[in-house]
Amino acid sequence: MKILNILFTVTVFFTNFCLYAQESLNMNFLSNLPYDQELSDVWGYATDEGEYALVGVYNGISVVDVTNPSSPNELAFFDGPLSTWRDLKSWGDYLYCINETGGGLQIVNLAEVIAGSSTPTYIENISLDFTTAHNIFVDENAVLYVFGANPGVGGCMMFDLTSDPENPSLLGVFDDYYFHDGMARGDTLWGGAVYEGVFSVVDVSDKDNPIIIGTQATPNSFTHNCWISDDGDYLFTTDEVSTAFVAAYDVSDLENIEELDRIQAWSPDSDVIPHNTHVAGDFVVTSYYTDGVSVVDVSHPSNMIEVGYYDTSENYSGDGFNGAWGTYPWLPSGNILVTDIETGLYVIEPKYTNASYVEGYVTNQNTGMPISNAEIQIIGSNNSGLSDLSGFYESGMSDPGTYEIICSAPGYSDMSGFISIYSGQVLSFDIELSPFETYVTQFSILSVGNLAAIPNASIHIYNEDFDYELTSDPMGNIDVLLVEGDYSISIGAWGYVTQCSGFTISGVAQDLIYELDAGYSDDFSIDLGWEVSSDDNLTSGEWVREIPNGTTYGWQQNISIINPDVDAVGDCGGYAFVTGNMANADAGSDDVDDGRTTLISPEMNLTYYDNPLISFQTWFQNDGGTQGSSPNDSLLVFLSNGIETVLIYYRTSSSASQQWISSEILLTNVMEMTNVMHVIVETMDGDPGHLVEAGFDKLFVSGNNVGLNDVAKIAFSVFPNPSVNGIISFESKEPGDFILTDLSGRVMFITKADKGLNSFNLAQFSCGVYGVNLITENYNQTLVWILK
Repeated sequence: MKILNILFTVTVFFTNFCLYAQESLNMNFLSNLPYDQELSDVWGYATDEGEYALVGVYNGISVVDVTNPSSPNELAFFDGPLSTWRDLKSWGDYLYCINETGGGLQIVNLAEVIAGSSTPTYIENISLDFTTAHNIFVDENAVLYVFGANPGVGGCMMFDLTSDPENPSLLGVFDDYYFHDGMARGDTLWGGAVYEGVFSVVDVSDKDNPIIIGTQATPNSFTHNCWISDDGDYLFTTDEVSTAFVAAYDVSDLENIEELDRIQAWSPDSDVIPHNTHVAGDFVVTSYYTDGVSVVDVSHPSNMIEVGYYDTSENYSGDGFNGAWGTYPWLPSGNILVTDIETGLYVIEPKYTNASYVEGYVTNQNTGMPISNAEIQIIGSNNSGLSDLSGFYESGMSDPGTYEIICSAPGYSDMSGFISIYSGQVLSFDIELSPFETYVTQFSILSVGNLAAIPNASIHIYNEDFDYELTSDPMGNIDVLLVEGDYSISIGAWGYVTQCSGFTISGVAQDLIYELDAGYSDDFSIDLGWEVSSDDNLTSGEWVREIPNGTTYGWQQNISIINPDVDAVGDCGGYAFVTGNMANADAGSDDVDDGRTTLISPEMNLTYYDNPLISFQTWFQNDGGTQGSSPNDSLLVFLSNGIETVLIYYRTSSSASQQWISSEILLTNVMEMTNVMHVIVETMDGDPGHLVEAGFDKLFVSGNNVGLNDVAKIAFSVFPNPSVNGIISFESKEPGDFILTDLSGRVMFITKADKGLNSFNLAQFSCGVYGVNLITENYNQTLVWILK
């Protein structure tokens, strides 16, 4: 131990706010105490005579007198194991500290430090059955909770401080899974299960037998910390990953926990990482890494509004673990303590003011029906709101005033107006949106060459505002109401080559015809019916068809992409099959864990190919895992003909890569080609567990086609097509009924057809597109016929 004010001098920056150029709102800079080492967490301590900051430093514990907030004075420094992670709490006159390097629990007698003792009590390396931990908390009953300690899985160890505060005694252990952080009140423990992606509610009335009584997933599935409101009805959480949120939940009924709202901090950089959030009355105060400290009004938990911030890290922005690590908002003076990793301890004076609110309903101007997912933006705010299924929205601003408000929704004209809102008050402001005019657009999906209708074809129509996934009717048609604009479209059916392109709707109804080549291909831009199965042991990472969300693993120069962040290059859309795909997740949050997941294609008839060649692209990453063990997992691709199943391709950790890999396999000598072929893609996480992420995309079967276009047996063909005189001729393989319909399916003409050549004069009908249907004993086929 060394008394700092004796051994060296610390420089304090005091300056007025204008010279100290950090971004801020409703918060005044009072002082900054720099250190020559990086900082971690901070806690506070107060007596009748003064206020003090308890600061975690890379090489120890710092006790700082902040009674005069403009002139902080370090009273003492206690050397400790070098550690990036150091957490401190106080109870009575004692400071308790842990770290993730070693030494167990450290205890400091603060009363002796403040009294000026040259040898205050500092107890090191306390043996309490743990040597490292990530976080601690002391509740109102003087129970010390130790989170993320090294025994077991790192749940929560509970110790009594009342009988001997310098020698805590163990009361019990929760060890169902790892808790990264947490807090307790009464007989309830609220824990951040970071790797489970949930906060957990634990009944600790019997410390020997803690029982989970509730869990709830958090928005970004990497639950770092949580804090309960003063009335116990609401909980607030952070996820310690890029683009994450501070989220609010109604926990008044643990059998029906409900997320109410989520918010990000002040800067336009949406990828900033939140760290620790704490409740101070009507406000939550959050250390928000590169955004500094953020203050949010939560008096309306379903409508959180940021009302203050102070950027302690002007040299950092966006993603990254730099800037504000911890905050302490409960000093009697109301001042907030903030530890910035690089720039030191800050004392900030908050100007707590309630937000100014607006709420109302968004409806269709013509029908009065509610409009959901309408975006409401108040000019000057970084956070927009969305209307719910009933059309209800909530928003607001930190300061009262007159603001422009804009409401927009796909298919509707934007609404813009002005509102006047006042601190602590809620303005009721309903919004009506005028719908755009829509146009009937018909899509006809046909087979190349014979123009046979393709029923049950999958069509994906989308742009920035709209996203439709549709299926063609028995005549290969789909009718859609679309507003003016540019659209992308992907069209496919199993047994045909997927086609993608674009089209424009511009003030008139349209009939669009798409012809598909026969063949087996799938780029997963549309859902063609692959099946997914997993064994009972699998806990996460099942195959999903989605746009990939990338995850990374490693530090500094050794970062690897684990889950892909794009699909295979050169196909339609952005979709692929990937294993687990949780947005904004950590690499270990939704990878393949503890079991096997299998992807199975629809049936293929490969008897129509001579020398078939199958190609596809795969992604496989295998890394991390149990210390000292090498990755031992694999990705396997099989081909089955209904009789036997053969491995045709595999990847292991030696061929893992952070990119998509193309493969081609000639199937000539692999097995007999049948009409019941399946591709099977399988990956697994064996024992011991490691990071496993796989992907499959861009399947295509090629080769000498010896009759694939005859897969759908052709009953007849019509000619000429188009017809300019109304004469339709066709040759039927057997007698049957000839039916002409319009594109709505309405029957226009019906007659008998003979075996052999038939000819009918249909000139009485208007020019257009028609369906021609021939029904015989063995055939039922629909073609498209065009009359010009």
